[in-house]
Amino acid sequence: MIQHPTNAILDYNEPTQDQQNGIFDAAANPSSNNGNYSYAYMVPCQTCSGLAADANWTKDSSGNLHIPTTDYDQNITGALKLYPLPNTTPTAGNGWSNYAYAPNVPQNRWEATGKLDYAITENTKLSGTYAYQNEVDQHPITIWWAPPNTLPYPAPVTAATNSQVILGNFTHQFGATTTSETVFTLSRYINPNKLGNNAANRSTVGMSGVPGLFGHTSTQMPNIVGPWEGALSNIDQEPMDGPFDGGSFGALKQVPQFYETVSKVIGTHTAKAGFYWSQPYNSQSSGSDSGGEDQGQFNMGWPANYGTNNVVSDFELGRVASYEQQSGVPLDNFQMNQWSIWAQDSWKANRRLTLNLGLRADHEGQWYGEPAGNQVWVQSSYVDSQTAPANTGLAWNAIDKNVPLSGFVSPLFYYDPRVGLIYDIRGTGKTLLRAGYGAYRYQISVNEATSNNVGDGPKGIVNYTSPKAFAGYANVANGGTPATSVSQSGWLSNTTIGADLLGDDRVPFTGDWNVSIDQAVPWQSLVEVSYVGDKTTGEEFNGGNGNINNLNNLPLGAYWQKDPITGTYCSPSAPSSATAGCNEVDFRPMHNYGNVYLLTHQSYEKYNSLQASWRKNGALLNFQANYTFSKVMGIWDGDTSNGFGNGSTVWPYAIAPNYGPLDYDHTNIFNIWYIYNLPRPIHGNRLLATAINDWKLSGWNQYQSGSYLQANLPTLNANYPSAASGGTLFTMPNGLPAGGMNASSWLGSASVNNLMPLLTCNPDSGRKSGFYYNANCFAAPSTIGVEGPLHWPYMRLPAYYTNDLSIFKSFPTRESQRLELRVQGQNFINHPLPQFNLNGSNSDDQINFEPSSGGCTAACLGAPPVNVSTSGKPLFTTGQRLMTFSAKYYF
Repeated sequence: MIQHPTNAILDYNEPTQDQQNGIFDAAANPSSNNGNYSYAYMVPCQTCSGLAADANWTKDSSGNLHIPTTDYDQNITGALKLYPLPNTTPTAGNGWSNYAYAPNVPQNRWEATGKLDYAITENTKLSGTYAYQNEVDQHPITIWWAPPNTLPYPAPVTAATNSQVILGNFTHQFGATTTSETVFTLSRYINPNKLGNNAANRSTVGMSGVPGLFGHTSTQMPNIVGPWEGALSNIDQEPMDGPFDGGSFGALKQVPQFYETVSKVIGTHTAKAGFYWSQPYNSQSSGSDSGGEDQGQFNMGWPANYGTNNVVSDFELGRVASYEQQSGVPLDNFQMNQWSIWAQDSWKANRRLTLNLGLRADHEGQWYGEPAGNQVWVQSSYVDSQTAPANTGLAWNAIDKNVPLSGFVSPLFYYDPRVGLIYDIRGTGKTLLRAGYGAYRYQISVNEATSNNVGDGPKGIVNYTSPKAFAGYANVANGGTPATSVSQSGWLSNTTIGADLLGDDRVPFTGDWNVSIDQAVPWQSLVEVSYVGDKTTGEEFNGGNGNINNLNNLPLGAYWQKDPITGTYCSPSAPSSATAGCNEVDFRPMHNYGNVYLLTHQSYEKYNSLQASWRKNGALLNFQANYTFSKVMGIWDGDTSNGFGNGSTVWPYAIAPNYGPLDYDHTNIFNIWYIYNLPRPIHGNRLLATAINDWKLSGWNQYQSGSYLQANLPTLNANYPSAASGGTLFTMPNGLPAGGMNASSWLGSASVNNLMPLLTCNPDSGRKSGFYYNANCFAAPSTIGVEGPLHWPYMRLPAYYTNDLSIFKSFPTRESQRLELRVQGQNFINHPLPQFNLNGSNSDDQINFEPSSGGCTAACLGAPPVNVSTSGKPLFTTGQRLMTFSAKYYF
């Protein structure tokens, strides 16, 4: 089968023909109304970065700046042609973009399935199924997720993907009371991605003069990544010269499973016992978490040393913010082993009481990398020196047999009880007590287990990031002379690494409990009231989104001290080029690395709820109504690898301050569904009776209170004040001026993600109609080094409400055939749902301390937001009434 997926049109901002020819005119900025892409249109600055003015740069009578193309870096002139010329007119409707692309490519696939059922004897049966799928996947932009400003890759990337699933079942009944069931399954998936031609080769795009590091120069062109705002689009792809499947990028995933269950009825006991085994395996190409890959990556931006304040001219002139590369393409071969022995008994103790008792002995093995194992952190072996050995401070099984393959510890068994009861309180079957407790363990995803390059050291992989900006694409190492190798320790390289906590023997654990009363009530219906709760511990921290357990966090106030490397003071928010900016890596405790994330099983969460339901089944009316009052509490760890995000980290130096309602906490949830057989008013007229009688009315209504606002918007997207261009907002404790307020300048550390505003009153009180918080209660911090509270009063995002209604009827036409007519209304009362930030501008969920006129003085410190009348009320609504009329014929 050939599929033609319908994809949304992608919008970009691309260099104009004039810009490619070196002509820059700020008046041509198509986004002058909203500020998007402004750094693509600013007139380049010749001397703002301290470089001598180039006499070849001229201005014409209209004020346009002309940069001769002979000044362009010779290694970029070919790659510049990869950027398409504009094909659309920028308007407010397309976000002031000038190029549109629709990635509609066919995906060819075929599938086959088969099933076998064989009754060997009356008591012995064998069955099996097999499913096969083959698909040619095409990735015109990049293989996985990419920022929305990523262009189609120059060379086509395709993958001959196939998956197979095998299931076998053998069941034998030994007698009326004993049954044995044996099951085996195997699922397998592989997707080897390959380049279709050499259009992305360095020689093809004119980048042959760009060397690689570590003695390795890939034939594939380096990635080019612009700033997040999209002022320069990305050309970004995974490395295609790795060891996977003979030189491709992809993954092989397979999970074999085997389980045996024996059931036995012994008097009033129904006993079951069994064994379970599985061995998930994941072999996957791994690019660098820092984005460098082994072909290298040039990051464009507004670098302090070589920037022109125009990202397009920087790109053409070779003024690069940083360069990243890893020494090879690691193949992450990770697997885990799990097996369980379990037994369970359902015992009818007497006429009114039934007990369920069970116990599992679970071996929940940790993920481990083959063949050398996962790396762990050993602080005593770390050497803070330029001459330190590669991967200093790290150890793994291949070099130290005392380190487990997984880095963690896998106990032989965890013991997990399961108990439950059903008790007929009055002996009439109308009032039942149910209660139970169960202990459950599980393993994290392989993506979580391999985060932050935790397996790179054992594979000999070293990551490098240039510590400063530089000019010239050939000067990839420290902005200096072209190099073919680089220090294996990467001194001051700002490389992120992860390491398991040696000896950690925990896995995620959930203890679940419930107590409920079922009561038969009038109208032949049943009411159930329950208390349900659980607590999960042992969730893994990877640190990547919040800096929790980052061993190399910058201390608070670090930027207020002298730079440990240069011995001079600096300002992280320098108001002008005359004031030195701060080099973050200089201030880290360990200079051979950037972030050093210690992976542990320390995160936890709790759920408690009161649940009530009322349900009825009858000839005319069937319905069920449910209500839940609940609270979900836990750690805002910023991690989304195992499902929904918990919330953004507000304090990186300890775990406990990040405890609060999670961002999927919905206190009140109510829903009801119903089916009602409408009356039969027509009698004696068969034609009218057929048309009017026996219609059915069905519906669904749901209400869900909004989630916790702070977990989703930890600072309400605070835009803190800054001084006018070149001005001073406040003076830091080291005596240097700061031009703007942020966590680095106000708290002295780049490791704090969120600078919290002050609270002057309860922002959940005094709210106007339609507002979800009171912006008047927030203020910019006023005392340097002191931020606002880490936790706010409970405020909610907009609630969710929906209602569906349908009326339908089946008309028999023949004995086995019928016609069904249906009219359905989704959101039939057309209830609008308020929503923040629908256009991505944060105009309605931001507290803005920056005056619209631009530029602040010390009077802005401690001042309320300037947009208190617009912040807190959603500007947008979603949802619409959708009516559907359908006719179906069943035969």
